[in-house]
Amino acid sequence: MLISAMQEFLEQLMTYPIKEKGSLFLKKGRRADDVYSDGRMIVIIDSGILEVRSSTGGLINILHEGDAFGISNLFCEEDLRTKLTAKSDCCLTLLPKTSVRALMDEHVSLYHAYCATVNRKLSFLLSRVSLLSIKSNRKRVASFLLGEEMPEFSSREEMASYLCLGKSALFRELKFLSDCAAVEWNNQEIKVLDRSRLQEVLDA
Repeated sequence: MLISAMQEFLEQLMTYPIKEKGSLFLKKGRRADDVYSDGRMIVIIDSGILEVRSSTGGLINILHEGDAFGISNLFCEEDLRTKLTAKSDCCLTLLPKTSVRALMDEHVSLYHAYCATVNRKLSFLLSRVSLLSIKSNRKRVASFLLGEEMPEFSSREEMASYLCLGKSALFRELKFLSDCAAVEWNNQEIKVLDRSRLQEVLDA
């Protein structure tokens, strides 16, 4: 779900009339960036699930109802090198960045909320870089499971892509962690049973 800082910014923002605010319905499997330029808009997911992938196809994030895309580059209208695809039928709200910036110039409280959001986004990105820099597959999985905020995945293949692992490599590490009673897992859910054991794996 949406981090609290971003939610505060969007809630404040949506209390004002926003010029040229639009809406978009995407069928499952449709690319959002085939329909609009992501450099010009903030996208809010009103319903459905939107998948964000890099230009090379790696999974970056999964956005659910209430999440938003395009916040971090509000002051840059260049298209991001990302691919947005509807994982289910989606209803989206599109906010022109020029209109949002104009409102922020008028209302300093929006700037304060925005700065808090960017700080949280930066913290998330730094933690993701740190995670993906872990060379050991086992330690990478353990570190991910120890995280405070885990994305919701619809499949283990999706999780493997997010962690930049092969599906078989992820299964192998989850089985190891299950065998040592650190986690319990099936195709739908991973439950952390022993955080101290995960920390031991990470520190080994």
